[in-house]
Amino acid sequence: MKSPQTGIETNSFSAANLKISGKNFAMGKMIARSFCIIALFLILPLRCEEKNMSIFDIRNNSNTVSKYVAIVVFSFFILYGIVGNLLLATVIRCRENHYSRAFIFIISQLIICNLTVFFLQLVYIVPGILGFGSSLHEHVAFWSHHVFVNVERLCFVAILQFTFLLAVNRFVVLILPKFDVWFESKLLFMIGLLWLSALAITISHTYFCTTRYHVSTLSWIINCTKQSGESGKFFIQIYTLWKTVLPVAMFIIYIVIFYSIRRKRYFSSGIFTLFARQNASASKTNNYERSMLIQAALTCISMEIEMIFFEFSSAFAVKIFGTEAYVLSRITVNCLIIFNCSVLPTVYFIYNKRARRIIKQHFLRLFLKDRFVTNTTTLQVN
Repeated sequence: MKSPQTGIETNSFSAANLKISGKNFAMGKMIARSFCIIALFLILPLRCEEKNMSIFDIRNNSNTVSKYVAIVVFSFFILYGIVGNLLLATVIRCRENHYSRAFIFIISQLIICNLTVFFLQLVYIVPGILGFGSSLHEHVAFWSHHVFVNVERLCFVAILQFTFLLAVNRFVVLILPKFDVWFESKLLFMIGLLWLSALAITISHTYFCTTRYHVSTLSWIINCTKQSGESGKFFIQIYTLWKTVLPVAMFIIYIVIFYSIRRKRYFSSGIFTLFARQNASASKTNNYERSMLIQAALTCISMEIEMIFFEFSSAFAVKIFGTEAYVLSRITVNCLIIFNCSVLPTVYFIYNKRARRIIKQHFLRLFLKDRFVTNTTTLQVN
């Protein structure tokens, strides 16, 4: 994938390119409006009351089908996410990559957070559904639950913040290249600051709110009257606003990048040149811009969808379809939590031919190496 700084030549727009630009503008406007609606929907005041969620117990024998469906689906998404993140780590750490130091460092933090979430799912939720956690001592069960809840929240906050930092990094590289050196010089400081802020938010959430995760119902129960009703309510509103605004801000940054690239190219070229080579170059740039915008939209939308389902899906499902739909809504929410940690590598490999080529080359080298070792061993035996 060519960078716009090196891959865009001074060329002019054809009538077809102007039509494409109009379509992209309409698409961007439509997506931006949808994000505004989502943001307003999520910023509505939340009632942090502990409700009776004992509608069912997925560990009971009467819910055997639901239990094993949850186990199979969760295991599939966890395995998919682990493989995707490990492949992404392989690409960014190989010698053939052309990524900056800042990009590699930020992606590495996201991979660490994603793998941590998968590990928590494997060691706490999946065994808990199977009933293995019920045999633990009460003290051990308390601390394992405490660690799971807080580390899960820490990873969620860190993923949000590092995804936002990645968007800022792309904005600096593509739009403000003269600040790229300064950004890289402050990178370790920013990474440390984001980790500390994620830890501070997690500790504040623990201080103001009591959070419990019930494996039996696959539900999170948050009670923010731990210290005082008003302070807890104020904190949860600020926290909800913060986690809602960040994905929207990310998408706005990508929209600005998209139109800034088009504006620079428009003013650096004529309008009515019809050379085939220039049209081909413009077409490649259009593909790059569209793929970048689609990647940003998918990443941000997946975060917003997870938050919407987390807050509202169970209540709506029970209200519309009855209590029978509760188990399906909780399984869906947990699947979205797992899949959200797989969106980055999924989108990255879909729209990055170079990354797919690097992975193919690695597998080919491993295959040839194994064949070479096997043939050498056979010759030595003979």
